[in-house]
Amino acid sequence: MRNDIICTLRTLRKSPGFAIVAILTLALGVGANTAIFSVIKSVLLSPLPYGTPQRLMAVSQGDARTQTPGTTSFGTLVEWRGRTRLFDSLVAYRDWGLPMTGAGDAELVRGLRVSAGFFDTLGVPMQLGRNFTEQEDHPNTNRVLILSDGFWKTRFGGNPAVIGQDITLGGVPFKIVGVLPAKFRTLGFRYASTPDVFGPLGYDVSQPFACRSCQHLRVLGRVKPGVSAASAQAELSQITGDLARTYPKDYSPDARALSVPLQTYFVGSSNKTLWLLLGAVGLLLLIACANVANLLLARAIGRRKELALRAAIGASRLRLIRQMVTESLVLAAAGGTAGLILAIWQSRD
Repeated sequence: MRNDIICTLRTLRKSPGFAIVAILTLALGVGANTAIFSVIKSVLLSPLPYGTPQRLMAVSQGDARTQTPGTTSFGTLVEWRGRTRLFDSLVAYRDWGLPMTGAGDAELVRGLRVSAGFFDTLGVPMQLGRNFTEQEDHPNTNRVLILSDGFWKTRFGGNPAVIGQDITLGGVPFKIVGVLPAKFRTLGFRYASTPDVFGPLGYDVSQPFACRSCQHLRVLGRVKPGVSAASAQAELSQITGDLARTYPKDYSPDARALSVPLQTYFVGSSNKTLWLLLGAVGLLLLIACANVANLLLARAIGRRKELALRAAIGASRLRLIRQMVTESLVLAAAGGTAGLILAIWQSRD
């Protein structure tokens, strides 16, 4: 086998054009399939990286025309929290971004404002420090921050002493109270990657933008064990219907609630698209294999004299077949390796 491999490498070195085309063809097919399957595995097949993710729901208010969860008002969220019996917790979040000033140049920091129980609802413990408290989730006490692992390492060098330090966002000092674990991902939120910082939502019902008709928050909920999405939706829809009758100016007559599993909400309409894309790149791999097979057949035809001469001087048919198979395996290994490198490069983010 060692001699066959050495002979194969020498032969391919004499035909660099053939070797390069065959390897690149296989690399394209293998790389595309590996990259797409990696996406499908992380999005569709693997569970969400949260505690007991099957109990997490995306929740929103809507009406008869609403098909997917959207936004919810803070006033409605307060009513849901006070009346629900099927949810252990309901939390809200919204986009947030402010310039960070201080040492060095100012930079825009991407973030989320979240309810105090946001990370407890997701089942995500802190890597350093602590979570937000209920007392900090109010308009005048929400000047605290939790950092993502990436922001902590790039901006603060991974220094554990960052807890308790102040940073200035939008001209206002915020105290750092925690750092999230490296594996935490805010799947399905606005940002493709995890935001840099998280701050308390800091709402109460006295604020004008916290009214029942001011829909701009997204809501997550953790249902109690054994509660289905349909049961959770039915309960919240009943509560929302009661609110519509009590406050007709703030709700549409057919107001209701939507509650879907969080993974379904994250995947959304991309489910079918991803499977179709996997099928398409699968066909690409078949085409690549067929093209390489044609190249090998054409090369074998061109080597008839060589093979006939080797047979004439004593090489058995089995020996010749083994040499040809070895050449195919070397090309496959090289093409597969190049394809994996291509897939890693495509999926590096």
